[in-house]
Formats: sequence, C-alpha cells, structure tokens
Amino acid sequence: MSWNLRKEIKDILAKETGTRIHAPGSRTPVAFLYPNTYHLGMSNLGLHILYQVLDDRGWAVERFFLPGRRELPEYVKTKTPLLSMENQRPLAEFPYICATIPFELDYLHFLEELRLGHIVLTAEERGARDPFVIAGGPCATFNPEPLADFVDCFVIGEGEETLPRLLSLLERLRLEGKGREEKLRAAAQLPGIYVPRFYTPRYSGDGTFAGLTADPGVPPTVQRQWVRNLDVYPHTSAIVSPLTEFADMYIVEVARGCGRHCRFCMAGYCFRKPRNRGLEALWRDIAGRPAQTARVGLMGAAVS
Repeated sequence: MSWNLRKEIKDILAKETGTRIHAPGSRTPVAFLYPNTYHLGMSNLGLHILYQVLDDRGWAVERFFLPGRRELPEYVKTKTPLLSMENQRPLAEFPYICATIPFELDYLHFLEELRLGHIVLTAEERGARDPFVIAGGPCATFNPEPLADFVDCFVIGEGEETLPRLLSLLERLRLEGKGREEKLRAAAQLPGIYVPRFYTPRYSGDGTFAGLTADPGVPPTVQRQWVRNLDVYPHTSAIVSPLTEFADMYIVEVARGCGRHCRFCMAGYCFRKPRNRGLEALWRDIAGRPAQTARVGLMGAAVS
C-alpha cells in the first residue's frame, strides 16, 4: 500500500472543516463512492446531504473518489486498492458501497472505481462475502439500465429516506444470518428499490428498450421516491474545503425541482414536484455554518 497516497489523502483531510471520522469497528461502515475526482465530488451537494443523513443514523460513512491524473499512476504502480478519505481503508473492506451517479459519463468512472477497489464487477458473480453495491442519483433514476449488470440495488428517486431504510434492512438481515439472495429479494419489496436481477429487459425489433418483466414475488414496477418535507433533513454542506469548485463556501439548498419543465433539463422531471424550503429552516442552516466560514451559497435548480 502506497505511503504517498495515504499522506496525500491526510493532507487533503487537514484542509477540511466538518469531517466526521469514526474509529474502525465503532460503527457499521458504509462506503460512499463519487464517480469523479475529489474536486468535483465535494462540489456535489447531494453527497454532503447523504453523508450527514447516514452519519446521523449511526453509520460510519467514508468517501471514495476517482483518482486524478497525478494519483492514478501511483495506484497502478504500487497496486494499492482504492482508499477511503476518512481512514484510508480499501474499498473491498466495506460491506455496503453506495454510489451516486449524477452524469452519464460517470457510468464508466463508476466501473473504474469498482475495478480499482478490487470489487467483483458484475452483480451476478458476487458471492456471500462480497459487498452490496448500491447506486442512486439523477442518472441512476432516469436510466439505470446501462449499469444493471453491475449494481445490486438501485435507489430510484431521492435518497434521504430510501437509502437509510435499505441499509438498515440489509444490515438486519446480515445479523440474522440471511443469504445474499434472500437479502436482495427483501430489498426488492421496499418502495423505490430496483433490484435488476429480478427484472428481465425486453427489446423491440429495432433494438430499443421496450420495458421490464418482473419475476414472480417482486413489484411489477418501481415507484420513484421523493421527500415531502425538505426541512426535516440537513440540506447543507457537511464539509467545507478549499479544494472544490465552491472553495471555502457553505452551501445551503433552498429549493428542489423546477416548475418550468424545460424539455432539455433533467432537474424539472427527476425531482418532481418542485419544493421550496421554509425561511426559518434556511436561517437555521445558515446560522449553523462553521464559525470560520464567511461565504454562503444558495443552491437550487430555479432559485430566482
């Protein structure tokens, strides 16, 4: 394992404010994988929201990012597996790998991270000791099929409520000694969870996707989940860092979705219905920023 990579990660951590680090073994670990570099991933508010939601519920969340052009050769040369930010642990040590897929090009980045982490790529080949690979986010909601062979469970829609529910179910079944197949079948019963192995794709004569046929015992369709009251959950930066697109800025989500529904824009359809957060909750979030953070950014698909 490369000492240089571990040192570089620790140097990045030293610049962060708000990082939540738990000693290995103190909590059940969850890998949160962003399919791009640290600079882009830490600029994504969705990562921050779920980082806080899971940590508040007792999970030890550790972040993973795609190595940059400078780090990747060191990973390859030293055969170091992909390492987490918080404790520099290999990806394969985590029982649950949660990934957000915000953009189409990240489909391939996601697979590259699994490969670098020494994770069995296809869901069909994973065994009892392999991690559960879970994916969500805008692209996983809009079109999960390109990754259907590689993901055990998709979270369709918004994840604040669905992802903790899924992880709690899988962990309870693990403690009960249930097998992988039984866990997946139970997961498929949860609202908003798509387990590809129980659905067979159908294609038209021209090769275009025509739909899915569900196995007996699983829901025929998967319903997208959305959060009715955004003020219940933390919708702010969990960690402030100078190494992001919004350097040293504390981001607060003020609204989600967009009522304009422009045909070219995913936000107006993926995050329906449009919701605004309450003024009292916004003031509370702004007041809760780290003391040394002077800059606040307001984020939403249609703020004006």
